[in-house]
Amino acid sequence: MNAAPLLDTHIWLWWLLGDSSLKGKEKSSLDEFDSQTRPFLCDVSICEAALAAAAQAHGLRLATRGDRIRKSRLVALWKPSI
Repeated sequence: MNAAPLLDTHIWLWWLLGDSSLKGKEKSSLDEFDSQTRPFLCDVSICEAALAAAAQAHGLRLATRGDRIRKSRLVALWKPSI
């Protein structure tokens, strides 16, 4: 890669956390950037990470794709952790 890519939140977190969702080839491509040309990150990704950390600190978790939409058709943004 020549130009540093713009990462979405999931890719960024998978890369930082060493998550297996990020395949070896993609991870190694990101690891090859030197400190002066690291990938870009959207401001929204920082906000999403801060929101998730704040929720966790208060014993809450953010809804995930696996969560079902309630009968009221409202998506629960916050649910107590179990």
